[in-house]
Amino acid sequence: MESWLKYGLFSPRAAWLGAALVALLAAGVYLKSKKPTSSSNIPLINPRKFYDLGGIRAKLAFVFGARRLLALGVRTGRPFRLLTDIGEIIVLPARYANEIRNDPRLSFSEVIVQNFHADFPGFEGFRQGTTDAHLSRDVANNQLTHSLARVTEALSEECAAALQDHFPASGGKHSEDNESTSGSVVRFSRADGKSVPEWSEITLREQVLQLVARLSSRVFLGDEGARNEAWLKITTEYTKTAYIAAYLLRLWPPALRPVVHWFLPPCRKLRAQVAEARHILVGIIEARRAAKAAAKAEDRPVPEYNDAIAWFEQDVEKRDSRYDPVVAQLILSQAAIETTTDLLTQTILDIAQHQEVVEPLRQEITQVIREGGWKKSSLYDMKLLDSVLRESQRLKPLAMTSMHRQVLEDVTLSDDVHLPKGSVIGVSGDRMWDPAVHADPDKFDGHRFHRMRHGATTNNQAHLVSTSVDHLAFGHGKHACAGRFFVAHETKIALSHLLLKYDWDIAPSSAGTRPVEFGLVLAADPKARILIRGRKAEIEL
Repeated sequence: MESWLKYGLFSPRAAWLGAALVALLAAGVYLKSKKPTSSSNIPLINPRKFYDLGGIRAKLAFVFGARRLLALGVRTGRPFRLLTDIGEIIVLPARYANEIRNDPRLSFSEVIVQNFHADFPGFEGFRQGTTDAHLSRDVANNQLTHSLARVTEALSEECAAALQDHFPASGGKHSEDNESTSGSVVRFSRADGKSVPEWSEITLREQVLQLVARLSSRVFLGDEGARNEAWLKITTEYTKTAYIAAYLLRLWPPALRPVVHWFLPPCRKLRAQVAEARHILVGIIEARRAAKAAAKAEDRPVPEYNDAIAWFEQDVEKRDSRYDPVVAQLILSQAAIETTTDLLTQTILDIAQHQEVVEPLRQEITQVIREGGWKKSSLYDMKLLDSVLRESQRLKPLAMTSMHRQVLEDVTLSDDVHLPKGSVIGVSGDRMWDPAVHADPDKFDGHRFHRMRHGATTNNQAHLVSTSVDHLAFGHGKHACAGRFFVAHETKIALSHLLLKYDWDIAPSSAGTRPVEFGLVLAADPKARILIRGRKAEIEL
C-alpha cells in the first residue's frame, strides 16, 4: 500500500473518483434495465431476479444458455422477449418473416449503428445509412453479382496461389517452406513398410481466414490488394477487433461512451487500422489515376480494372456525389470476410466428418470443370457442392436469430402483435432444425438440398443463395445478405481446389468440432484442427 501511495496509484481522491465511476456505471446499467416498455404483454423468457442489479446475472446466463432459452420461447408458438447481452429483444416466430421483410418502419441499419457505435472513429466499417454504406450495398447487389462471370478465372488463379502459401503443398508432396504457416508435419507409416504421403496438422480457421482474405481482396482491390500483406492483415483483424471493442464499449453507460472510446485499447487499435487502411487505399487509387493520366497523355490504351475500387468510382461518377473509399471498402470487407470464413470452415469440418460425400463431390467438380472450364455457369452446375454448403449452413448458421431490426414507430402486425417504438426485434431460425420442415433435422445430409432440386415446389428453395421463412441464414427480404451470390461463388471455387488437391480429416489432437455458442451467435470452432495432405488432382485447375 505504501508503494502505491508513493507513486500516486492510490489516494483518497483517487478512491473517491473510482467509487463515483463505479456507482455511475452501476446506476446507468440499472436505469437502462428499468426502462419502461409497452411490450410487457409479450412474455419475457428470462426475467432478472430482484437482487440481480442491472440484470447482469440474467445476461450472463443468456450468453451461456441462449439455445435453451430460445427453445423455451419457441415452444410458446408466439412472440417472446429475451434479455440478451446486448439488451432486450423481441423474438418473432419464423412465420412473421414474410410480413416484416420489407417494412420501412423496421430499421436494419439502426441496430448495427447502436451495437457497433458506428458514429465513433474506428468503427467506420459499420456505418449504415450513409452514402458509403448505400454505395457498398449497391456494388454488392449489382456490379459484384453481375461481374461474377468475369472474375471466376481470376479467383481460381488466386485460390491456387493462396493454397501454396497457406496450406501444405498439393500433389502428394509436402513443402518444408510452408511448414511454419501450415502447421506441424505428422508422419505415418504403413504396416507393410511402404511410404505414404505426409500429413500436416493445422488449425483450420486460421488458414481459411487467410485464403478468404486473399480471394476477397482480389475482387475488392485487384492484384494490389490480394498481394499487399499490410492490407490483408487489416482485413483479417479489423472485424475481430471491432467486435471486441464494441462489446467492451457496451459495458459502459451510453453517456460515457463518447469519452471512454478514446482510451479503450481495442478502440485505439481500430483507429490505427483505419488510418493504415486509408494510407494503403489512397496509394492504390492515386497510382491508378496517375497511370490513366499518363496513358492518355501518351495516347496509349487507358488501363481498365475490374474490381470494387473501379466499381465505386463508376457509381460515384453516375451519381455525381462524393464518398469515402476507405469506409466503403471497410464496410464491404467486414461484411464479407468473416462470414465467408465461418461458412467455409464449418463446411470443411462437416466434410471431414462425412467422408461419404468426398468422392461424389470430386466426380461432380471434375466433370463440370472438364466440360465447361472456370465459368459462372460451371459453378452453378456444381449442385451437390451447393447442397453440401447449404446443409452446413442449415445446421450451423451464423446466429440462431436473423432479420434484426429496430422499430422506428409503433407497429401492429397482422395478428395484433404490438411492436413498440424503440424496441429491437429478431426472427427465430428454428425452422432450419424443425422435423416438420426437414426429415432428421439433426443429421448432416449432404444430398438433402440436391434432392430438393428435383421437386417442382421445392426447386427454388434448394439453392445456397435462396432465402425463405424456412432458411434465414442469409436473412430475408430487402436486407438479405447482398453479397451471398459472391459468397456462393467464392466458397465453391475454394472447395473445388481443396477437394481435388487435398485429403483431410479431423486431427486426433483437436479438442472438438462443435460450434462455439456465445449468446445467439454460432461460430465454427476456431480451435478445430485437421490433418491434411496433398493429392494429385484429377484435372489441372
